[in-house]
Amino acid sequence: MKTANFLKFNSPTVRICSPSYSFCYISSVSAKYSTNKQQHISSSRKGPMEAFFAQYPEFNHDETAPIWTEFKSLCEHKKWNENSKDRKEARNQFQDAMIAEFGRIYGTDNTSLSSWQKLCRTIKVSPIPQNIVACQKEVVSAHVNLVDLVDCQRTGKPIHIFPNLQELRKYTLSERKVFPMYKAKTQGLLKYLLREIL
Repeated sequence: MKTANFLKFNSPTVRICSPSYSFCYISSVSAKYSTNKQQHISSSRKGPMEAFFAQYPEFNHDETAPIWTEFKSLCEHKKWNENSKDRKEARNQFQDAMIAEFGRIYGTDNTSLSSWQKLCRTIKVSPIPQNIVACQKEVVSAHVNLVDLVDCQRTGKPIHIFPNLQELRKYTLSERKVFPMYKAKTQGLLKYLLREIL
C-alpha cells in the first residue's frame, strides 16, 4: 500500500460521518487560524477529531495536544498492541477523522480561492497569490507534513517547511506520521499536498 505524509466549509452547517465506523460530526463552527490557544480550543471542540476521541470518554483527551501524540496515548490507555484488531480499526477511523478535520479547516473545494489562500498563509507563502493557479503552484512546491498542518491549528505552533522531499520523508517516517494515499486522494485540496513517502 502506498502511503503519503498526511492532508471552511462555507456552508453554515457541516456533517461528516466516518464511512466505516460509528462516529459522526456536525458543526456550525468555522475554523479560524489564530495564535490564541483559547480560540484554537473553541474552533476544534466540535470538529471530527474531537468526535473521534469522544468515543472514548474514559480517555483524558487534550484538545490542544498534537493529534498523533493523542492517538498514541489513547492506544497506551487502551493497552492495544501494534497489531491488535482494535488498534487497526481505531487507526482507520482516526485517519478518516484526520481527512475530515483537514477539510473542516482548509476546505474541500479546490475552486475556492479563499481556501487556497488560507492554505498558502499556513505554509508561509508571501505574498499571498491572488488567483488559484498561483496558489496551487506554491502548494505543490511545498514540503510539509500533513498531520502537522492539522496540528498547527490545534496547538498554535507554526508549520515547519522542509527544504526538500528527502528531509520531509526522513521526518515523516521517524515520527510515523504517514497516511494511506488512496484515502487522501479523494479530498479536493489535500491531494495537492500528497508526497509519496514509502
